Amino acid sequence: MRWSALALGIVQCLLLAGVLYRLDLLRPPYTKHNTITPQAHGITVHVLITTYPLHHATHLPAIQDTWGKRFGLSSLHFFSSEPGPDIIVVPSNDAEEGHGTKTKVFNAWKYMHDHYVDPRLDGVKADWVIKCDDDTFLVYENLMEMLSRRDHRQPLFLGKDVGGVLSGGAGYILSAAAIRAVYPSLDSCLERAKSGEDIEMMRCLGDVGVTPEHVPGMHNANPLMIRTRPKEFGSELHPRPISFHYIDPDWQHVLYYFFYLSSTSE
Repeated sequence: MRWSALALGIVQCLLLAGVLYRLDLLRPPYTKHNTITPQAHGITVHVLITTYPLHHATHLPAIQDTWGKRFGLSSLHFFSSEPGPDIIVVPSNDAEEGHGTKTKVFNAWKYMHDHYVDPRLDGVKADWVIKCDDDTFLVYENLMEMLSRRDHRQPLFLGKDVGGVLSGGAGYILSAAAIRAVYPSLDSCLERAKSGEDIEMMRCLGDVGVTPEHVPGMHNANPLMIRTRPKEFGSELHPRPISFHYIDPDWQHVLYYFFYLSSTSE
């Protein structure tokens, strides 16, 4: 049984390598020698990551050991309903416990406002915040390049449009101005919320005049799912990906290797 699982894992790795190679995703700038820093763009990005107790010991270290290092570990903020290493505990009173229960996510956004974008702070500490799950993989350089072409002083709401909703798993992004605009409404929006967190967050932002913008390159699935289940996840793999979803801890390391630790000959 163990050998069959190992063989399946090897086959999946080879398939993923083939997908990435055909898309030219193994070439620079996706190597450890070509990184873009926040200072190069003059913007600061923080990451709001929702998790839950079953994933504390597995998914968090995988992020910290892979793409999280590109942002700097001090820019990663893990939110859960129970304490643990590097965990910020926020209320999560929904019936279902998981990555993105709306109570947890709305309270996480309040925390990010109070600690990083509140105008009363001694200097703004975040220009942008991207919300994602603990099974999301982010490509830092492409995210920063995309954000550098937008103005964080405007109320912007960016992400992957899935049926009219910006997907929480693919990651959605709020500018500091958007966070300030929606902050006074978060409690009242949560009280009347009945749907998923990404739907309710979009509704709450819409109430204060912040409209969603689809961003190419943010994917609500992993590369193999997109290739093999196009009717469910769409068939387009962007050549400059920003995010992938449904990436378990082992695949975090696989993708990190292909994006940052390997390269092809010119």
